[in-house]
Amino acid sequence: MRAAREGLSLSDYLLRQMEQVAEQPTMQELAERRRKYLRTRSLTVAALNGLNRAARVSERFYPQTPMTFCLAGWGHISGDIFCSNLLSRSVPERHRGNLSTAAVAHWFLNMKVRIKKLHPDAILPSYAHGPEEDAAMDLRALERAVLSPGGAQAVPTGIAIELPRGHEAQVRPRSGLALKHSITVNFGTIDPGYRGEIRVVMFNLGRADYVIEKGDRIAQLIVAPYDAVEWEEGDDLADSARGAGGFGSSGR
Repeated sequence: MRAAREGLSLSDYLLRQMEQVAEQPTMQELAERRRKYLRTRSLTVAALNGLNRAARVSERFYPQTPMTFCLAGWGHISGDIFCSNLLSRSVPERHRGNLSTAAVAHWFLNMKVRIKKLHPDAILPSYAHGPEEDAAMDLRALERAVLSPGGAQAVPTGIAIELPRGHEAQVRPRSGLALKHSITVNFGTIDPGYRGEIRVVMFNLGRADYVIEKGDRIAQLIVAPYDAVEWEEGDDLADSARGAGGFGSSGR
């Protein structure tokens, strides 16, 4: 036993472990440190996403593991170094096995989102050119719909999703539909607590009916992290060059 190897009684060993865990920064403290650090140095997109996701994975599956990896390896780092740091600092040794840096990268940098088909004909969102080239996935219509000029209609997709904590999904228009057919959609936000069907609110800004066929790509879906906001009320705000300048303050 480790306590015996270090010449400690079991109670002393457990007390020391508890003290070490108590000295570790909280999730809120780590988040604040990260925000302050990002003001002066930049991270690659992959590294930043990896830190966010690794923090959530570590908190969920290894709550007893100190998350000191969040404070190390920051800056301009390669994928291999970053994943090696994640492997050595966030995954307990007994669970590492023969994990490669590629496996760790796939684990941390590829988000897993639960999705449910509400209808057998529903089509899951997908990247047109793959996640390396596309930020958003295509949403497809579950059924045929006719959009009348000047009207709005909620088109079902037949799917529901379970977003991870701290993430939202954004429903965005497709540029091709807007430019060629004057069809756009409401820029929608899907909250992490929503479990209902994703329906796309579509608008026909043209002068003729537009027919949406079953399976057509009607909008784009992008999943993104967000920061929880806690308001800090005060009597004064810091000065800025713009001040209270509103619409048109920067010119035409």
